[in-house]
Amino acid sequence: EATVDQVEKAAEEAEGAQIDHFAEMFISDGLGGDVNEVRWIGLSKARDLFEKERAIFIDCRSDHIFASGSIPGARNVSMERVGNWGIVDALGRE
Repeated sequence: EATVDQVEKAAEEAEGAQIDHFAEMFISDGLGGDVNEVRWIGLSKARDLFEKERAIFIDCRSDHIFASGSIPGARNVSMERVGNWGIVDALGRE
């Protein structure tokens, strides 16, 4: 019999595995992107890179939820658009 902590940990690991699977599907951009090259960084590092214009924030919530409030300067690209076109085309090639 599992404890509550063990069940919660198993649920978090399963959710993390699902997120990793989705990330692997969407990171492939037709340009040779590899999910293994993606590094997770903390908020302070992300903010620093964003302020130096070396990173962008992508908000994958639906348009109407994004419109209700977001990180200033974040770009809204719904997961549906990413799924349909890939991240590069969904963002627009620049």
